[in-house]
Amino acid sequence: MNVVPAHVAVVGGGRWARVYLDVLDRMLPPEVSLSVHPRRGGDAIALWAAGRPARRVAIEQGAPAPCLGGVAIVANAAHDHGTAVRHLAQAGIPALVEKPLAPSWDESRRLAGLAATARLAPSQVFLFAGYIRNFAARVRRAGAVRSLSVVWSDPAGESRYGEVKRFDATVPVQCDVLPHVVTILELLAPGAVTLVEARGSRDGLLAQMDLRAGDIPCLVRLERQGEARRRLIEAVTDTGTLQLDFAEEPGVIHQGGATDNADQEWATGPRPLSRMLQAFFAFAAGAADERFDMALALRAAGLSDQVTQRLGFAQ
Repeated sequence: MNVVPAHVAVVGGGRWARVYLDVLDRMLPPEVSLSVHPRRGGDAIALWAAGRPARRVAIEQGAPAPCLGGVAIVANAAHDHGTAVRHLAQAGIPALVEKPLAPSWDESRRLAGLAATARLAPSQVFLFAGYIRNFAARVRRAGAVRSLSVVWSDPAGESRYGEVKRFDATVPVQCDVLPHVVTILELLAPGAVTLVEARGSRDGLLAQMDLRAGDIPCLVRLERQGEARRRLIEAVTDTGTLQLDFAEEPGVIHQGGATDNADQEWATGPRPLSRMLQAFFAFAAGAADERFDMALALRAAGLSDQVTQRLGFAQ
């Protein structure tokens, strides 16, 4: 049974805040009101709201107020997450926090500590992606994993969800992307992900890491302003090599000379963000869900800090 909140407050005014608003507008019944709380980007939010006359949308400059049955989504700049999360925890408002939880492990640890008394959930969208789950199942059936690699590249001037995608230059690429990568690696291999070595170039636009997932070596390449959008995972197993290419969702799986759609239900089922939001609404209402475990977000934050220190980037 789906849980429907009475109200959803979105904290933020950038592209991801608008993406969340679009998904919420499509998945929630019209009687569920929305409020959006931008520090910046108010004009773009106002244009968005004007195009939804059937939806009650309040644009507010202050922090969300408590509302019976209401929840919040923190989708503002990463450096502003702490202020928003602390307010929501103190107000007793369940909150989903977009990745990264915070720009540093210390701040992430402090925010995660609030989850002991508040309903706080880190965003882990790839735990809700059928194509990642399907690829992980194929890898398990292929036998023992010998090595893994991940290539994650975003081109300059890329358009996503109808607008140009921009990155926050104050947040290193590893801080931004490792929450996704750690999630994926832990689905593919047992054991915690640890750092062996890191190399950086192009003034911080490119970071390459030698990691280990348990005993399995993992090579990770993260890039901003690359030549093309790339999302490629490769697993070398006892019986051969499997690849998931999801630069265009849901992507394709290459195995043994064959290429298959990575998610046969993509065209008819809910998308990963919708699935995560529905699970969060149930979590906010009291349901247990290990996919919102703060420990995973903390492991990614700790690994990001180690890479940052190794590369010598200031946070």
